[in-house]
Amino acid sequence: MFVEKPVKVWRPGQPLRDKAFLSFGELADYEAQKCGKRTSSSFMTSFSHLIFRGAFDSEPLDHHPFVDRMTIDQSLRYLQIPLIDAQFDKKSNMLAGSAEFLGYGCANSEDVIVRLALMHQWFEYGSERKTVEELTSYKNDLLTHPFESYPDKVQGFLNDTLIAKEKLKEWYRLRGTSVPWPLASNDNALTLSPAGKPSVISANESRSTPRGRPPKSAWTFIKHRSRQLRRADKNLLNKVIASMVLDEASSDFNKDDLPAHSTVVKELGKILEGL
Repeated sequence: MFVEKPVKVWRPGQPLRDKAFLSFGELADYEAQKCGKRTSSSFMTSFSHLIFRGAFDSEPLDHHPFVDRMTIDQSLRYLQIPLIDAQFDKKSNMLAGSAEFLGYGCANSEDVIVRLALMHQWFEYGSERKTVEELTSYKNDLLTHPFESYPDKVQGFLNDTLIAKEKLKEWYRLRGTSVPWPLASNDNALTLSPAGKPSVISANESRSTPRGRPPKSAWTFIKHRSRQLRRADKNLLNKVIASMVLDEASSDFNKDDLPAHSTVVKELGKILEGL
């Protein structure tokens, strides 16, 4: 951790409920204990790459009535990243000379990349990266390397990034597996839908599953992630979306559980209908 007892900063959202969140470092340790064949660092590579690809991003609540948005605790919907910055010195009317840990704030994948670039620059003497092209290049570089090769401050930042347990339950439910932390209710019910976000399973879900053979176990994840990617970028071609979701799914499912690329492309017309 950057500090033992930081002042909690939540924007937007409500004060921290400690038992409601896990850090990715803790989650990787639980997964390693459960698996027994992979290290925590190996799981952190998987989680970090998923973060960079936006697998834990939340969709905006623009379609919700304003009153409803005021009652939703958005800290449960977004990643909570360490806020490292220089504070303003009122006496000198200037920024403080050194950056320090201020608390946590809501973030999606793009925010994570921006903050990681700053961590690398400030503490590891990395290059300054400000443009979209520079940040995209930095993200792509991180995606080609394992977690253990990242600079120490970047590793610390990712280890300390928080995610709500309820958000994780939905993520594990989509993969048909139980959550790894102890004393947890492993029913993985979708508990965020009533207040936090609309359900990701549509009324037409069953009609978008290929007929004939039993569906591959990865299909629920493929449908959900494909819709996320299309909503994030309306210009993505179906074949590109298929490649992206299969690439992500390959780290969570056995090869035998993954459908062929051509099958995913064929089904995406129905999966993405109406988006």
